[in-house]
Amino acid sequence: MHSSHSSLTGWIDAGWNGQFPGSVGNWTPNATRFPRGLGPVGAAAAEAGLKFLLWFEPERVAPGTELWGKPELYTRLEPDECRLCDQDPTLPCGLLDLGDPAARGWAIDMVSDMVSEANLSWYRQDFNTLPARFWAAADANSSSRNGGIARAGLSEAKHIAGLYQFWDTLVGRHPSLAIDNCASGGRRIDMETLRRSVPLWRSDHCWDDPASQAMAWGLSHFLPFH
Repeated sequence: MHSSHSSLTGWIDAGWNGQFPGSVGNWTPNATRFPRGLGPVGAAAAEAGLKFLLWFEPERVAPGTELWGKPELYTRLEPDECRLCDQDPTLPCGLLDLGDPAARGWAIDMVSDMVSEANLSWYRQDFNTLPARFWAAADANSSSRNGGIARAGLSEAKHIAGLYQFWDTLVGRHPSLAIDNCASGGRRIDMETLRRSVPLWRSDHCWDDPASQAMAWGLSHFLPFH
């Protein structure tokens, strides 16, 4: 966390790339809303003395999107398997395999290009799905390459290590960039993510005053900024 990020921030959340959530997998600005892309938005923010935060959800892949056409980069589940993916339950869905160097490289380049184009100060990463079924499916698929032995948990371990490498590489390219670890409201608060990011949206359970006070009390013992 850099002290220079304490000033006022312009914030664009989900929807800049199309109708959410069906647009997850398309990471170019909506041409109707942003006919010249997000570069002019970032320039206007800088001229106004604002930082600029932009939302992404690179790991989730919706059918029909640009990323959906790259099946080698993600694990796919059919509708009856992925009904917890916060989208139309009649549709299949995918999870980008951050444990795969090619998929991770795609994500790094995609976000890095937008950081440069739009002069982003904050990268906001959301994660509105439950990944366990994807990782179990990937483990099962890998068993065919390991003499029929499924190594349970391997896909998860690679994915999470890949997530940390993704963030580290991104900040290595853009040293002044800060990361907002949204993750559907505080679902990725661990010691390694806290070394690299801050949760600006700590929980989706946000309309209950006693619960909010309890979260503030508990988190503030070890998380100074949230």
